[in-house]
Amino acid sequence: MASESNKKEGNLLYEKSVVDQEELDSGERTQFNPQVKHFNSQNMAYLARCARAVYGRFEAEGKDRSKADSTDSPEIKEELSNTLGYNFENTTKYDPKKPSAELFTFMSRQTETQGCVVGDEEKIIVVFRGTQQKLDWLANAKLHQETWTATRKIGKVHVGFYEAFVSVCSKMEDYIKQLWTKDQPIWVTGHSLGGALATLACAHIELQMPDEYRVAGAYTFGQPRVGNDDFADAFDERLKGRFFRIMNQNDVVCVLPSKVFVQPSKLIVPKPIRYKHVGTPIYFNDKGELVYDANWFERVGGRVKGIVGDFVKDFGQDILNLEMQEIAKLEISTIRDHFIAECYLPLAKEHLKKLTEDKLEAENKVD
Repeated sequence: MASESNKKEGNLLYEKSVVDQEELDSGERTQFNPQVKHFNSQNMAYLARCARAVYGRFEAEGKDRSKADSTDSPEIKEELSNTLGYNFENTTKYDPKKPSAELFTFMSRQTETQGCVVGDEEKIIVVFRGTQQKLDWLANAKLHQETWTATRKIGKVHVGFYEAFVSVCSKMEDYIKQLWTKDQPIWVTGHSLGGALATLACAHIELQMPDEYRVAGAYTFGQPRVGNDDFADAFDERLKGRFFRIMNQNDVVCVLPSKVFVQPSKLIVPKPIRYKHVGTPIYFNDKGELVYDANWFERVGGRVKGIVGDFVKDFGQDILNLEMQEIAKLEISTIRDHFIAECYLPLAKEHLKKLTEDKLEAENKVD
């Protein structure tokens, strides 16, 4: 479901926010509760803002920008400062009397993977950016899998996601170490491809290096399936109650890759490639209502409505090969329901506004 107030031309992946100053001044609805590990509507809305902000412009450091893997982003800092109150130096709202926050952005020129690690005295948040180019990483030819990981085998994952995460993993670790000065809880988020990378970041921290850090929690928005049954089962055994996978009604990316895919092979009987979702599913239905731990029957009704509507629209375009800004202009619910600025963030904010004080208080109780 797309928010009616956000159906407008422009960059649906990233639009500069119109700050609700009353909301920001009160702090009531922009708070983050780093110690609350169960589902929390404030945390969902807060991390949706982070996932949207990371689509801001990255500026490579150094003279040779084609090879840079460290970046800076004043635009992201301003966004997080304006909407969430982060106290960054060299931003318009910086207050030298308050503890300052820090933000490190990272990128890989090889895989075009980008993200950031932001931290203050209370928390550290790792944010992965989705694609701004094409959705061709969902094409069948790229769905084969890689063992996760070579050093400690726990199932298999999408090879493209694997390569993208590995390309920035060391930078992510370095920045977490720099910010982790007061045993702050570590949170992870991302939208679309960024949600897939957030999944691998959680798996890396919890399953590959459990003696160093723990993931306090994660919220992803419009993410695809990442790995096979073995990977998903190992992931959920450790993280399901702290990992919340947000889906919007008819978002096509949430049902890709297919659960079972048979790749063309020279074998007489090709071996199927299996994919399985991880975490706790949180679903926004066709009325914009949030359904916790939504099952298949609760999701399929809304999707059928969207699909029926899409049949009267133009499906003649090769969507996987369109640029994201071209895709954003299509009036197809399976595509329109995917965007963070138009859909996921407004839905999360609207859900938060509708919560009763009793419900909000119950959600904010520490486990």
